[in-house]
Amino acid sequence: MRSCYASIVDCGGWFKKPKFENLQARQTMTRVNLLPLEKFTFFLLPIILTGLAIVPLYFFFTGRISKAVPTEALLISSFILFFISIVAFIRLRNSLRFHTIYTDLNKGDSIQVIRKIFIDHNWISTQSKRYPMQMTGNGFNSSSFDFRSWGEMMTVEFGNRKIYVNSICDPDGLLGQAFSFGKNRQNVKRFEILFLTALLEVPGY
Repeated sequence: MRSCYASIVDCGGWFKKPKFENLQARQTMTRVNLLPLEKFTFFLLPIILTGLAIVPLYFFFTGRISKAVPTEALLISSFILFFISIVAFIRLRNSLRFHTIYTDLNKGDSIQVIRKIFIDHNWISTQSKRYPMQMTGNGFNSSSFDFRSWGEMMTVEFGNRKIYVNSICDPDGLLGQAFSFGKNRQNVKRFEILFLTALLEVPGY
C-alpha cells in the first residue's frame, strides 16, 4: 500500500500539508472563475450596499437635504455603508480561493472516488464545461437541511498530485446568499476527510 501524501493530525479532521521533492512546475490554482451572471449574483450584497451608500451622497451634493437631517448623519451613513460593502466584497472574493488536497492517486481514480462521494451525499452536477467537476448540494451531513445555507456549489480541479476544491453559496440559486456562517469551510473540511478515508478502499493503494 502506497503512503498517502496527506494525513490526519488531530481529531478535528485537519490534514498535515506534506512536503514534496522534484515536482514538476505547475501553475497554482487560485480562485474559482465564475460566469458574468454568477459574479453578479455572488457579489450582489456589496453591489446593493454600494448603491445605498451613494444615495446619501447624491442628496448631499445636489443640496436636496431636509433640514431635519443633519449633513454629518448623511456622510456618516454613507461611509458606514461603503465600509461594509468593501468588507463584504473582500470576504466574498477570498471565499473563491481553492483549498489544496495532496494525493498520489491518479486523476482517473480520483474522479471516480470523488464522484462517489458526491453521489452518496446527493450532490448534483452543474454540467460545467470549465471544470472537471462542479456540483450543487447541501453539505455532507445526514440531514438535507441546514439553516446556514440553502444550497452550495463545490468546484473540483486537478493538478500535479493535487486536488483543488472550493465551496461557495450557490450563485445560481433562487436567492443570492453572501455568507454561509462557516458551512462552506465545513464542506471543504468534510470533503477532505471523506476523500482521504475513501483512499483506504482503493485497490492497490
